Amino acid sequence: MLRDLAAFARGVWAHWVVLMSGVASVLTALWLQATNKPAISSTAFWIIAAICLVLAFFLAWQDQKRANATLQEQLDRRAARKEVREHLSALLEEGQALQDRSGTEPFPEPPPEEEAEDWTRQVFEYLRDNKELDASFAVRFQRHARQPIVAIRAPMANATFWNKMNDWTCALRLLIDELRLPPG
Repeated sequence: MLRDLAAFARGVWAHWVVLMSGVASVLTALWLQATNKPAISSTAFWIIAAICLVLAFFLAWQDQKRANATLQEQLDRRAARKEVREHLSALLEEGQALQDRSGTEPFPEPPPEEEAEDWTRQVFEYLRDNKELDASFAVRFQRHARQPIVAIRAPMANATFWNKMNDWTCALRLLIDELRLPPG
């Protein structure tokens, strides 16, 4: 509390000195020149000092308000990025589950290609539509998602599918890791 009060007092002092030595001094000098007076009365001096002090309090308060608003914006942005990371992590788990379904031998069934297409579309749309992310996230993921799955015969199709899902999940993991960095 005392540290905050001292910081606020330093802010008031800095603004008051600037006001008294800058604006107030210039205006007073101009007024003295215009009225051909040699000096101002001590009452006028203290009135000017009091007005400058009130303005200094306001300016110091405004500085603190702006600093607090900036910090709150940073906290809000961090919380939003965390929420995005958590949602993308859930999507990543879904993608890895699809990948795991195709990567176990023997290959009893063809790979879940339609589910994978739905998954990539869902990930892409989330990346594209999320206001916390810039367009590059969707574009970078789409680079991987546009490469179609090529089905040949059953074991090869599963291996190809597994590799493609691995590419997509790795791309998504890189995007999630990027979101762990402080906002730039």
